Amino acid sequence: MGTWGYKLFQNDDACDVRETYREKIIAGLSDLEAENAVILEFEMDGDSDLWLPLAVTQWRLGRLSERAKKYGLSAARRELGQLDKQWKTALIPGRREELLRAQQLLFSDMPRKKRLRMPWWAYRCPWETGNILQYKVRYPRENNPFADRYVMLLVCGVSETPPGKIPCERLAVRLYNWHSRTAPVTVLEEILASPPELTDFLSKSGTSLPTWTILPSDEMLRQGEMRRIAQHPFPRDKFEITAPQSPMNSTFDESIARTLANASHTETGI
Repeated sequence: MGTWGYKLFQNDDACDVRETYREKIIAGLSDLEAENAVILEFEMDGDSDLWLPLAVTQWRLGRLSERAKKYGLSAARRELGQLDKQWKTALIPGRREELLRAQQLLFSDMPRKKRLRMPWWAYRCPWETGNILQYKVRYPRENNPFADRYVMLLVCGVSETPPGKIPCERLAVRLYNWHSRTAPVTVLEEILASPPELTDFLSKSGTSLPTWTILPSDEMLRQGEMRRIAQHPFPRDKFEITAPQSPMNSTFDESIARTLANASHTETGI
């Protein structure tokens, strides 16, 4: 356990307990489910020193349980009786004050229950493996014949969010050898009459990559007009379900443009 001060949340484990509990509440677990999950994850029994950080976290969120209060106060009393064994002499007065303050907090009236918001980076994918998406290439803006052109992507894999975790779901996609200034959703019947083939992405180093992993951003969804245009792959599509890797959003558009420029393709003219 890394400790850098005498205050309650100046050690790694206490901070982990706080953030884990908050995360599980944000992810939709009930107060009791979140508490039980933290207890199980950190192997907390009645003698655990981590009850106090959990109890204080719950109090601040207006969610303090009787169990957490009981064991949190017990942990504070126990530590107060052995400060000289756990802390350097110079830190004992500050730690004692911190523990007494925590005790007083737990005995006081709780604030109203607080609603925790999803963080800005959270994303739950609305699409499934096999869906076809449209996307408008945006970058680079200069010397790019594919800027503001639409392409089509096949979803080959979606990362799963474990229970009690904030969703941050990534997509593994393949690229169709197709582009147009017309949104494919508006000419889907024409596309279905002669479906394009899938092509590998071309990396900057010249390596062929069957799939590319992205974490859809607000910019991709809005400015890139990313949306589902078909539930299922085109009839002749053959692909393997692929586990998404680390997202590479920043070079996604560039790779699409490089791939289409290099591919032997016939422009749709749509």
